[in-house]
Amino acid sequence: GVQAYSNMQTHRHRVLPAVIQSASRATIETPGEAPREARKGLEVHGGDTLRTDNGGSAMLIFADGSFTNLRANSALLLLQTFVPGSGKPYYTVVRHQLGDITYNVNDGSNFEVATPSSVVGAYGTQFRIITDASGEGDVWVLQNSVYVSGPEDYAVLTSGTPDSARHLPRTRSRQGHGNGNNGNGNGNGGGNGNNGGNGG
Repeated sequence: GVQAYSNMQTHRHRVLPAVIQSASRATIETPGEAPREARKGLEVHGGDTLRTDNGGSAMLIFADGSFTNLRANSALLLLQTFVPGSGKPYYTVVRHQLGDITYNVNDGSNFEVATPSSVVGAYGTQFRIITDASGEGDVWVLQNSVYVSGPEDYAVLTSGTPDSARHLPRTRSRQGHGNGNNGNGNGNGGGNGNNGGNGG
């Protein structure tokens, strides 16, 4: 999902920024630049990270009117919001890097949230994700439904049912433990060490 959207937008789609509605003790981080204070009205573009400090908060509105609320010690990377040539639907892809964030998605818009271990997708709903730096945490559906796609499974969560929440696992390391620097190590999956011991 996320990679497909990332590859689609360059020439055939119109990419749109998000706008900060409110912010307190928050910064915008753009690659290659010093972090700057997040303030109401500032635009957040693809590749920018919105980060809140201890005691901070922020609200970010996307081009279709969907919005997120970041609580303290949270970080969200905007990958992109774009519309195809027809103008509908809106596609928004973000990366939930850390913390406690609530997502409110307009009906009819396609919205995907990538965490370190899973992808959460919605088409008009409200949900909340809390993770630590390793990607471990939980997702709760507050309205309607979302899907959660991980490396080994897929599930649909619906509010008001026993399946309205799901645990997000810690990101698994794929690196081998053999002495692969000189091409002699074996990775966990039995690699021959040609690529540093990170066997499949």
